[in-house]
Amino acid sequence: MVAAVGHEKYSVRWTATLTPPANGDYEVTVRTGMWNWTATARLFLDDKELTVGGGPSTQVTSTQAAPGPRRPVRVQVALEAGRKYALRVEYRQTGGGGTIQLAWTPPADVTLAEAVALAKGSDVAVVFVGLSSELEGEEMRGVNIPGFLGGDRTSIGLPEGQEKLVQAAIATGKPVVVVLTSGSAVAVRSAAEGASAVLAAWYGGEEAGTAIAETLAGVNNPAGRLPVTFYKSVEQLPAFTDYNMKGRTYRYFKGEPLYPFGFGLSYSTFAYSGLVAKRTATGAEIRATVKNTSVQDGDEVVQLYVGGGHEEGAPIRNLRGFQRIHLRAGENREVTFTLGTDETPKSAVEVSVGGGQPLANTPHLRGRL
Repeated sequence: MVAAVGHEKYSVRWTATLTPPANGDYEVTVRTGMWNWTATARLFLDDKELTVGGGPSTQVTSTQAAPGPRRPVRVQVALEAGRKYALRVEYRQTGGGGTIQLAWTPPADVTLAEAVALAKGSDVAVVFVGLSSELEGEEMRGVNIPGFLGGDRTSIGLPEGQEKLVQAAIATGKPVVVVLTSGSAVAVRSAAEGASAVLAAWYGGEEAGTAIAETLAGVNNPAGRLPVTFYKSVEQLPAFTDYNMKGRTYRYFKGEPLYPFGFGLSYSTFAYSGLVAKRTATGAEIRATVKNTSVQDGDEVVQLYVGGGHEEGAPIRNLRGFQRIHLRAGENREVTFTLGTDETPKSAVEVSVGGGQPLANTPHLRGRL
């Protein structure tokens, strides 16, 4: 299309048929612009232009407060099930480049009922939930829903509708795998308590679907580790206006997280033995042996944590090194970490080597340095 109309000062008209699956109020979303802010769009159903906030959809322009790549315009419209609506979108770009996105969302109760019916008729339900750039961002004045306000988060849970979806899928009694997409930690408590598995996919690229499918099917043996702490709720954290690190991150948080920093699972299992921790003239050396105790080849992320010392305000522990190693089934290997003088506390401290923090649900060894 671009080759035909050029890269600047062009217009495009799209036509299609929209057939709603059920009666109800539908949300139609139009978003123009990405890095270019000169585009406008008009939206028609059965040759009637939809209105936005009482004004015509010709006002769906990236230069205004509501639209733009992070501020889509949403129109509520009542539609009848089975009726074929003539849909038309007219896009005009007076500058260069430009993009447009059109989406429509059925009533929540209809989609939830459909999802539950599909889960009941399936052997396993794979539920994709999470956040997107429409919820996470900066100065998003058009976002005001439970848990999200203007780009800020008033809670760290899933959006309300998605939480209901996860709970409803689990309630069917079928095995549920929750795939979570986000750019930050999300308190997926229902999934953690009731789902068979949770896969943190973050924000993937164009091959994200392939990677997720291969991981769930066992073609890929995962070994990723969480780079942040997943808390159970905001109630576990100090006030947002408190800039003190006390009570935050794995280094200072004393509560029980939903998923700790450094946590991750694999289809392989690993065991640790032979921890040796000694001080040297240049710092310290820590060694341990890791064995793949499963019948499947896999990667393990060996992590070294060192206690923060006894000084007031010292952290609980610090991650001082990690190595991702590949072990064949039954294979074992010694892993060595070397610390410099500036990384080695002067007082006696605890050290641990394992597949995560020294917590009850991760294989690890503890020692003194």
